[in-house]
Amino acid sequence: MKNLALFLFLLALPACLSAQSAWELWFGHGATRHHALLWQDSRSAKWMFRVKFTDPKNGQARLIEQVLTADRVGQSICLRAQSVKDLNLGKTPKDYNPDNLYFYESTDNKRYFSNIDNGGQRLQVAAQALTLATFTRKIEEFSVISQQ
Repeated sequence: MKNLALFLFLLALPACLSAQSAWELWFGHGATRHHALLWQDSRSAKWMFRVKFTDPKNGQARLIEQVLTADRVGQSICLRAQSVKDLNLGKTPKDYNPDNLYFYESTDNKRYFSNIDNGGQRLQVAAQALTLATFTRKIEEFSVISQQ
């Protein structure tokens, strides 16, 4: 019964997050600004999360890809990082704390995200739902590591 409830929850999750199941996100960690793209993998119940930022240590552009899974936590939905890969290096980064995105709706039907990374940092997140056309354009932007 528990597995059936989880299965039904995961089926309903995309409708809760967005009709398109794709979001553009912005958040900061100290002086470092992160720009991200979140979408549901069309072949599974997993979510993909790509984060672009400039590494303050060397000024180089970074692109981190995370695979997230959904859990209900109280009144919110948590998308927890299951795997993390630095697309620049092609391996798991030692200097990046995986992200855990919390999504909830307020009583006035406003939607909110927050991020509590595995290092315990709570980060405020600005989010915008994407149309399919915008997502198609953005995924190209988040597939290339820009050189600075």
